[in-house]
Amino acid sequence: MALPLELGMNFKFRLATLLVMYVWIAGFSPVDQPPHSLADLLVKTVASSPRNEVIVPSGVWTVTEDLEVDRSVSLTLQSGALIQVQAGRTLKVNGPFAAPMNSIFGSDGKVVFSGEVPHKVFPAWWGARGDGRHDDTESIQRAIDSLEGGEVYLGRGIYLVGSSTKVPGVAFLTVKANITLSGAGIGETVLKVRDNSGPYHYIITGQAKWTDCSGFRLRDLIIDSNIANNQIADEKEIRYYFRVSVAIYKGSDIVIERVEFRNESSINTVSLNGVEVRNVRVSDCLFNAIGDDPNHIRHDHSSIYTHATHVVIQDNEFRSALLNAPGGATAIETHGSDTRVEGNKISGYQKGMNITGISFEESRNVIIKNNFIAYGNYGISLWSYKYDKHISGYGFGSVTIENNKIRLAQSSYPDGIYSRGIYINPDSNLPLRGLKINNNEIIFDLESHPSGTTSDSFGVGYVSTLNSGLEDTEISNNKIINSPSTGIRFECPAKNLAIIGNTILNPVSAIGKSLAKKFRVGIYAASNMFQNIVIKDNIISDDFPQARLVGGIFLGGSSTSSSFKIENNSVSISEKNSSTFLGNQLSPFEMKE
Repeated sequence: MALPLELGMNFKFRLATLLVMYVWIAGFSPVDQPPHSLADLLVKTVASSPRNEVIVPSGVWTVTEDLEVDRSVSLTLQSGALIQVQAGRTLKVNGPFAAPMNSIFGSDGKVVFSGEVPHKVFPAWWGARGDGRHDDTESIQRAIDSLEGGEVYLGRGIYLVGSSTKVPGVAFLTVKANITLSGAGIGETVLKVRDNSGPYHYIITGQAKWTDCSGFRLRDLIIDSNIANNQIADEKEIRYYFRVSVAIYKGSDIVIERVEFRNESSINTVSLNGVEVRNVRVSDCLFNAIGDDPNHIRHDHSSIYTHATHVVIQDNEFRSALLNAPGGATAIETHGSDTRVEGNKISGYQKGMNITGISFEESRNVIIKNNFIAYGNYGISLWSYKYDKHISGYGFGSVTIENNKIRLAQSSYPDGIYSRGIYINPDSNLPLRGLKINNNEIIFDLESHPSGTTSDSFGVGYVSTLNSGLEDTEISNNKIINSPSTGIRFECPAKNLAIIGNTILNPVSAIGKSLAKKFRVGIYAASNMFQNIVIKDNIISDDFPQARLVGGIFLGGSSTSSSFKIENNSVSISEKNSSTFLGNQLSPFEMKE
């Protein structure tokens, strides 16, 4: 019986659909169909399509010679389409391209998406599964390599990366200029190091150490180092295989944002380090469970390390794996000029920040503001040291540290007898100028038993071991509470040093009796090389039931009295019997041991 035309066509369509379903159920797929030439399809379609729209239907489409798709051609793959580029050949797509989120590229040939049109590619096109079981390293790398500029989007899932051999690897993934590596968001996309992939050097870095990675972006995903299943053998191993999550050594306009780095013990988490690195930003990132491995190997570490110019480190959160984690030394370390570190939260690191004037030239315009540091032994360290050919002049040209809140838990650290809030590293060998430490709040915890605290545990200051000093320094309007020893201490060459309007509550809080009397004061200033030192409008008080404070200000050294201007400071104690208290302003001649 003949079927009406409409019914016949509908019947044939349904029959074809049933046959396709049967093929899939039987374990076959459209790729089992005879292959077709993609070049032939393009020629035929473009010749008949006024808008140059090429639809690639289900089936296998081969590229056996180099093939370049013109920018004017829009290429769309239907479900079930597979392009196989022969080894040694290249398919270059210059125009719009669309395809389902599944494997569409087979064989060993190369696929390139031109930078003429911004492209967004998916590692799933090269077979990435994101299931947390299969290794997706090669698929992600092929996606990165395909782009001359554009975005590699991972999508939701857990993508495993690691070394393809048992030989320790240099890098799992390599990137280049104008590439964005992104996910669906923290909690949605995880880039995870496979079990037993350590030791290694990098998870993500440039194709070579000096590859220009200008315009690189990393955003909206988690990088999980899986340290529980990639333990560190010993300190020697981690020094050589440093396990950096992201390292860039050359390039500008680099952004890392909304990334969680977790379960890691490394030398650095993010390293942006090089004379040609500039205009970089790390913001809104979370550094989580940092600094411990199953073997608890103690080693140096900075979660963010920058040696660059025009740096912004903003609104990040840092959480060590535990208080005094063996690999949780420092949250932020910077080198170079035009650096802003602002709005960051740091918890449980031994040191909050190491801000250095160790660079190719004098470090200028460094701003550290509105940060919160908790449960550390040290707050913010400044280190001015010779570097490369920069062996004279100043380490820092201008540094402003303001409106930071620092909470130190020094009594919980084995070396808590040495604890400082904001200070200059004692072995600095280049002088500093233009330092402002203003409006910060530093609170030390109170000891529950004697700990042997030394005079080197103070709130703000500089004790120079190399006779390197300060010029044009202002310490003003800071609040320093419970400093184990002196609240503010300067024992270094200094010219134009102003200590003004600070509130120092309960200095010399340490219970131990080993501190000399001269350090049992609110402010200590002693040097043979002081010029123009102003100490005024400071408030020093002790409200312990039994006073620990001996005096307000100690002045020492051989500098003449004309070097000092001391006025309008106040000091008070609450102890009723104040026989041990010697007064407000003291000199070495008034205080005998």
